[in-house]
Amino acid sequence: MNMKKIISLILSATLLLTLALPVLASSLPADDDIETILDVMGIMTYDAKGSFNESQYVTRAALAKILVTASQYKGAATGSSRISPFADVMFTHWGAPYISVASKNRFMTGYSDGSFRPNSYIKYEEALSAMLRLLGYTNADYTGAYPAGQIAKAADIGLSDEVYTTVGNPVIRSDMAKLVYNMLNTPSKGDTKIYAQSLGYTPSSEMLTIGDVLDDNVTGPVTVKAGTLSSLGLTSPRVYRNGNGASLADIQNYDVIYYSKKSNAVWAYSQKISGILNTITPNKEAPTSVTVSGVTYPLSYYAAQRAFGLDGLEVGETVTMLLDKNGKVCDAYNASSLYESIIGVVTGVSAKSITASDGTKTSSYYATILTLDGSTVDVEQSNDSTAYVGYAVEYDYGTGKLKSMARGSGNTSGIINADAFLWGRTPLDKNIKLLEIDDNGNMISLNLSRLDGVSLNSSSVLLTSKNASGVIDGLIIKNVTGDMHKYGLITSVDKRTGNDGTVSSYTYNYDLGGIRGSVSLKTSSLTTGPCVFKYENGELVEAKNLTRADNVSLITPSYVSLKNNTKHRISSNVLVYKVVDDTKILTTLDEAVSHKGAVWVYYDKAQNEGGLVRVIYLK
Repeated sequence: MNMKKIISLILSATLLLTLALPVLASSLPADDDIETILDVMGIMTYDAKGSFNESQYVTRAALAKILVTASQYKGAATGSSRISPFADVMFTHWGAPYISVASKNRFMTGYSDGSFRPNSYIKYEEALSAMLRLLGYTNADYTGAYPAGQIAKAADIGLSDEVYTTVGNPVIRSDMAKLVYNMLNTPSKGDTKIYAQSLGYTPSSEMLTIGDVLDDNVTGPVTVKAGTLSSLGLTSPRVYRNGNGASLADIQNYDVIYYSKKSNAVWAYSQKISGILNTITPNKEAPTSVTVSGVTYPLSYYAAQRAFGLDGLEVGETVTMLLDKNGKVCDAYNASSLYESIIGVVTGVSAKSITASDGTKTSSYYATILTLDGSTVDVEQSNDSTAYVGYAVEYDYGTGKLKSMARGSGNTSGIINADAFLWGRTPLDKNIKLLEIDDNGNMISLNLSRLDGVSLNSSSVLLTSKNASGVIDGLIIKNVTGDMHKYGLITSVDKRTGNDGTVSSYTYNYDLGGIRGSVSLKTSSLTTGPCVFKYENGELVEAKNLTRADNVSLITPSYVSLKNNTKHRISSNVLVYKVVDDTKILTTLDEAVSHKGAVWVYYDKAQNEGGLVRVIYLK
């Protein structure tokens, strides 16, 4: 029998089997119902004409907005609108706040060339990976290389149920809606309750329904003050704070809560934004939005409208705004009524002009303080306080003065043990907040696992804070990891010579993972090869060659092992180049793992100092 006939018989048999199989009922609601649920929740919405645009492809910027809106971080996106999180995402881009939050919290990442590519279509495996990270999964939870491990995990937990696209394909909105709905109905890693419950929604059946997201029995937003919690009439309720399981004792004054007697549950949110009140729009008689420290925020609740109304807060005051679960302002106070003082690190001092509602202009100095929750607060100063920049301070709202705090961490030092929550022998709070800044004013939020094995001493610590039990619950460190810098290659050097024959400047041509450029620097110490590039306000200001490690014996997706039995962890954004006749061709870490030839690796500093392998050459 010839091959064509065999194939024909197989196809015929397959068709008969297909026709004989029963049609399985869908376990998900109808597409229209899913779209309505997501529209009501504000995650994916209909357009002005009432269309969901089911066949439209989803961009990377759109996915960032979808995931941030479907998370505990949605309130943080509003205050990020002055930040350009990537070289190809200007702060004016509509998606910049969402991309900033998504990348800061590591459920979406940029490319190895330092770009985000906001307008590129998101691929199926990229969307699944981002959602898995939002649910708390890491590379350690996958069996097999990317993306097979992620695809298998998604199928195992039901994330990809009834989504029939495949690896490499861009995702259309109808499939994205199913993925998001599945995610909402899937427990986070290690949890028994579905993810939507951490956002304040309770399913009345096995999966979320329209009725669940339109629950008339939920009361809120309510600003917590003395006696608020005891007046709710709830007995041992389920409590969530910022999307995480908590207890009533974890809720603090001036948190914003929602509660349901029917569900016996409380959802608390602690997101606050402080700064100088610039304008009230359209007026104090009927305010709908305010501008604070240059960023405009909508008002969502009558308490906020009253706070900025006729007898309320005035332009020029330092205010603290409370955000509701949708990231809008639901209440506000003069900052001094919430705090006697705040602690943080001064990141800048500048003179600002404030125009009052009567047109009067005043000019004062304002110090910008980075606090442990990652927010920045502008506080008025009577004189130029530039001398405080880079130092830990306490700001007293009563006196309006800054006071330097003891720099560093006292006698605390030692190696970070992330699994045991120890810094040397000193215990760390399991919910510790970690912020890092550099000399150029850049800031990044870290997970404790990033510092695992790092020897941290007081010279690198700008500020520590402790909880009521005396356990360290916050650290602001400086110049430890280098994760906020960019990495790439110096490809060539051009010297500029003056009339007297001396070299006046050097132009360095560089490659940041495929993005090429040049910069003029006075330093003569740079040579061609892998480098770290440091930026200030988006401008390249400094570069330094990386250190090479030879005698590589093994490369895994997470570390490089050398023949002297030492190991170096690999950055998640490592750049891998294949060297062919002195030409560097960008390739993947997967190729490095399976490479049989010579390998050179380059790191920024020792691993116990916070360094990682940043660039790999394959020969």
